[in-house]
Amino acid sequence: MTTKDVQILIRQNLAMYRVGEKTFTEEQAATQLATWAAALKDIPAEAGFLAMQRAFTVCRFPVTLADLFEQLRRMQSTQRPTAAEEWAALLKEARKAASDAGQYTYTMRLPDGRPQGQAARERNKARFESLHPAAQKFLGHVSELVNLGDCDDTSLRFERQRFEKAYREYIDNEPLDVAALSIAAGAPTERLQGVKEPRALSCQETQQRPTLSR
Repeated sequence: MTTKDVQILIRQNLAMYRVGEKTFTEEQAATQLATWAAALKDIPAEAGFLAMQRAFTVCRFPVTLADLFEQLRRMQSTQRPTAAEEWAALLKEARKAASDAGQYTYTMRLPDGRPQGQAARERNKARFESLHPAAQKFLGHVSELVNLGDCDDTSLRFERQRFEKAYREYIDNEPLDVAALSIAAGAPTERLQGVKEPRALSCQETQQRPTLSR
């Protein structure tokens, strides 16, 4: 987002929350604009405007940067597989890994000269490294992928709950992805009609509207 885009966000925010009026100086207004502009400089404009509109529907007080980034992460999460989908993918690989682990002690050599046991270990290592980063973090080691594949149904229900919780936490704290946000925002959002080219907020204007900070 450009500085002008951020000024539009601030104007929308001020217009939405004309209560609890609080005076702040021109210097404070400039600091606020600079802070928001620095934080949002890599965010696609359409995503930033959509996040603000979403925040307006849930925030009872002026929208903060924290509120805005929470909405951006929620938008990004819509472009990620669900926890249930990732669990299904993980369990599929775990069962394959458990099957291959049964060959770890095999010494018969394959046409390429490797023992079957070595080939099985290498396949499981590759499986673990191909997992979603959240799954890798959840398991910690390839041996836990094998152990998961050997779990009974009762244990799997417990492990699924643990994994889905860990996956959601991972997604909630994942760095923002410009490409995912652009897709989530879809077509360029309609900006408010009648919004003029933004200019720096004057001290007089800031005295007439509540600050965004809290």
